[in-house]
Amino acid sequence: MEALIRAEDLKKYYVHKRDVFGRAQKTIRAVDGVSLEVRRGETLGVVGESGCGKSTLGRTLIKLLEPDGGRIIFGGEDIAGLKYRDMRKHRTSLQLIFQDPYASLNPRKTVFAAVREPLDVAKLGTAAERRELAEGILATVGLTSRQFYKFPYEMSGGQRQRVAIARSVITNPAFIVCDEPVSALDASIRAQVLNLLCEIQEEKKLTYMFISHDMSVIRHVSDRVMVMYLGKAVELAKKRELFENPVFPYTKVLLSAIPVPDVDVRVRRMTLEGELGSPLDPPPGCRLCARCPHAAKICGESDPELRDIGGGHFVACHRAEQL
Repeated sequence: MEALIRAEDLKKYYVHKRDVFGRAQKTIRAVDGVSLEVRRGETLGVVGESGCGKSTLGRTLIKLLEPDGGRIIFGGEDIAGLKYRDMRKHRTSLQLIFQDPYASLNPRKTVFAAVREPLDVAKLGTAAERRELAEGILATVGLTSRQFYKFPYEMSGGQRQRVAIARSVITNPAFIVCDEPVSALDASIRAQVLNLLCEIQEEKKLTYMFISHDMSVIRHVSDRVMVMYLGKAVELAKKRELFENPVFPYTKVLLSAIPVPDVDVRVRRMTLEGELGSPLDPPPGCRLCARCPHAAKICGESDPELRDIGGGHFVACHRAEQL
């Protein structure tokens, strides 16, 4: 399939400490040279533990955060270096669903005003057309006309997330980053919101990057899955291939931690020994080297590239064929 958006050696760093002259002394490498492509119409799942850089990757990819290096190809154009004014033409095509809808919605605006606002900012259509679009998309996400003029604090968590989804899709975007959109919801509401996202994707032919630390959710919604560890992409494959034939040791640990809803089934949990690395001072070579039971001398000397080991299964490991 055609790549809708592509990142090449994308980097995002944060200065942690400066000297008296304002020069960076310590830098957090939140996203450190990630390359990927998201194909038109698919859902790319991005998974990893808290602090691995997955949310930063999503926000940098749609230019909510300015990248510190690399390229972002969207619509045949490198948008990584575009200034604010030049990016405005792409804003309606690149959207984000935040993790916490209560924090992302303006408490002084009604639901209807919040959903209509992207149309007002982009000046799309007449006032009557904007009103009609806002009412239609709110009905699509399952809200009734009685709820249109409520404020965010008057709604439940699931209802607020439906509002956030409506606001993200109302401009008819091409690409949406879903940044852990169900992690703050109850299990029953979570399933409803996931199904709603899938239905809207099918209806509007959307492309998603779905960020989560929950492998069960990733399995439900994704077509391909990318695993991140300390700012790096360490494994990327089709969903079925990754879940059935994981290669990178960290991926195997994540999969072994998936809960099994059967008390009679015993699952052998895998763990990694050793001290967890830090993006502030990443170790040389492979980021997992100090904790990997299969590490060799080369692993601590050379940073492995994400490479295809067959069938579109990419792994950043020197010893992938031996694992």
